[in-house]
Amino acid sequence: MYGYVCIHDFTKGGKKMSLIKNLFIAAAPFVLAACLSAHSQAVASPSTRSEENKWLEVQIYRLALDPRTNQPVVLLSDPMEERVMPIWIGQFEANALQSERMDLPAPRPQTHDLFAAVMEKAKLKVLRVEITHIKANTYYASMWIESGDSLIEVDSRPSDALVMALKFEAPMFIAKSLFMDKSLPLHKEEDEEEEEDGDLWYEDPGLPI
Repeated sequence: MYGYVCIHDFTKGGKKMSLIKNLFIAAAPFVLAACLSAHSQAVASPSTRSEENKWLEVQIYRLALDPRTNQPVVLLSDPMEERVMPIWIGQFEANALQSERMDLPAPRPQTHDLFAAVMEKAKLKVLRVEITHIKANTYYASMWIESGDSLIEVDSRPSDALVMALKFEAPMFIAKSLFMDKSLPLHKEEDEEEEEDGDLWYEDPGLPI
């Protein structure tokens, strides 16, 4: 059961508790906005950082399933679709990515839907996402969130960052050195044959990310 929580008042002060609950829900987006705004003062804009030329814009080439582990894989490609970098993700995140790509909203808000709705209420926007590095077989990413005239960098799993990028139509970037190290040449004819056979990426999937 996802998407809603039923709250029942069992005391005579139910109306008072309901009012407090409603005030808390109404104030939540603005509390989030205030916290992010306070944090943003210490963070530099990605467009002003000296390492900006180290980033490569990528796109989601497709979602696949590793037949050895039965684990979803998101394939990220360069703009020319010459190379792809596979990242093994969790089933929930794979479903969220597929829903966004196919424009198939859930009957009730899921976790990423809820987070996006809160951000929109607080007038926040995902400006871009970056997959920055890998450590102990786990990829790390950042989301850059626009709050008024400020930008806030938020640590994120790559899978969550990609879902939010799709929701806000934000560009996706990978560190060029990371992409060249972890990506594979994309031969479309071979790729189509592999897709038909279901015989996909046999590298170490590591942990869901």
